[in-house]
Amino acid sequence: MPKKSLMTTAADLLRSGVWTVPQVAVLLDTPECLVERWCCLKMIPGVRLRASAWEIPGPGLFFFCSGRLEPHYSPATAGALLDQSEDTIRGWIKHKRLKVVKLGSKKSSPVRIAESELKKFLSR
Repeated sequence: MPKKSLMTTAADLLRSGVWTVPQVAVLLDTPECLVERWCCLKMIPGVRLRASAWEIPGPGLFFFCSGRLEPHYSPATAGALLDQSEDTIRGWIKHKRLKVVKLGSKKSSPVRIAESELKKFLSR
């Protein structure tokens, strides 16, 4: 019998439980008023108002987010996608040909490249 994986994916966490407006706002890095607006408009499947607070079901939130969260890639993955070496990608980043998102405040913090940025770069 195969062992169960101890790792929980982000998608599993997103689909589980019930979320609050402040939690979703932090998750999506968006203002709470916008999340409340989505709830009022019933844009998130299964959302309901209970005791004057919105309850956002995990599966509905996962469905809502699946088309809205943009993938981001490491320089190594971006290099594989573009058939370039990681060093070439890092050179493009250094010379500001590719914009990145830094995952920390230190100079040595890892970076990620948004999929839309890769598409823009390819269309130049």
